[in-house]
Formats: sequence, structure tokens, C-alpha cells
Amino acid sequence: TQEHVFWVHDQSRVHRCDLSQTRCTPLDLPDLSAREDYRWVRVSDDESEIVVSDTSAHRVLVYQRNASDGRYTLKHTLADGMRFPNQTLQTQDWLWVANTNQHQIVQLRKSALAPQSRNEFPIAHPDLRPTRRYPFAMAQDPEKRLWVLVGDFGMRNADLLILGQTHQPERVIPLASGQDPNAIVLFDQHMLVTDMSNFVVQRLDLQGKVLAPFGDAVFRAELADAQQQAQ
Repeated sequence: TQEHVFWVHDQSRVHRCDLSQTRCTPLDLPDLSAREDYRWVRVSDDESEIVVSDTSAHRVLVYQRNASDGRYTLKHTLADGMRFPNQTLQTQDWLWVANTNQHQIVQLRKSALAPQSRNEFPIAHPDLRPTRRYPFAMAQDPEKRLWVLVGDFGMRNADLLILGQTHQPERVIPLASGQDPNAIVLFDQHMLVTDMSNFVVQRLDLQGKVLAPFGDAVFRAELADAQQQAQ
């Protein structure tokens, strides 16, 4: 949310990490189970809202910060039709959810978050590999298209699918068969796709062309060292 502030989920809690002070502070978020679990976290730029995809509980929790005491309270629980939801994305009045095991992207109007404000966009395209049916991460480009990572049952070795401006599947961007992307973000008019298995951050232009990997020589050398240590 700031140059030196990062938010992470670890040991069942959401933490605000201030790199300038090398300190992470856990937050007490109501109704968030203490069970060890896998969760996506998104925080608004002004830190007034936290959205937690409580994946195995099949729900998305929306928290808002109180102006009086700075604590976060639970404002919405989005569970209707959710099945292992993963990454969320906020665009103006809409909240997007990768509803993974329903094989769809869900669009919810933020102002109402009511059933009549819900749109569902199935993930299907003839160029997706047969087992790629589970959307779990996404980013929006300046043309309002969604770039979606669609993995296998274990959310591994994903294909990259673009949903056009009408949110219908448009095309699949070819990635190398050995890649194992797990996150995507728009940065400096490029899409960055992280691949932790291969210790590389792939970089694509907005036409889908794969460019040289992200990062300078020092950054890529650090990734290479980390890969060697992991072997």
C-alpha cells in the first residue's frame, strides 16, 4: 500500500509489514479462523479495506477500518455460490473474485454486494489444455481486459487466458510447457507473471508477447542463487 509497506498472510493471520522498521504487525480480524490455511489478501491503497479470500471456508470476507479507533470490522461475508475462492480484484465499483472450483470469474457490485448485482463469467476456451479449468489469479490491463491464470486441479502449470472487454474468453497466451505461474500483476505497462518453481518473473507486453524476464542482472542473479540453494 506504500513503498515500504507490504501485507501478507502467515500463520492464519494478516500482517502489516513495515520494511523501514523491519517489523510485521498481526491484525485481529473478526471471524477469521485461527486454523492454518491458504488465503489471498487484498488491501485498498488507503488501507481502509481488507478483503480476505477464506478459500477452504468457501467465502470472501470484507473488512473496513473504523475511523475512530483504526480497528477493522467485518462488513460483508460473501459466500453465495463460492467454491474455493482465490484472488480478488477491485476495479471502481466492482469486486472480482476468482471462484476457482466453480470454474468462473464472479463480478460483484461493491456498493450493493447483492444477488442482483452479481455476474458470472465461465472459464472455457478451446485452446486451454484439458485439465486447465481452475482460475485462481488475475490482473486487469488498461483496456479493461482480464488476464487470468487457469491451473489444473492443484493450481499448477497454469495457462494464461484473456477475457475481453465484454468479459468473454478471448484467447490463450502460450507459455512454455515447463512454466508454473502462480501470480500475475500489471506493472509499467507490462504483465508480470511470477514462477516460483523456476525462480523467474516472466514479462509480457499487452499484446501477449513474451519478453525478456523482469529485473536487472542483480535481481536475476539473486533468483538464480535462490534456485541453486533450493535444489
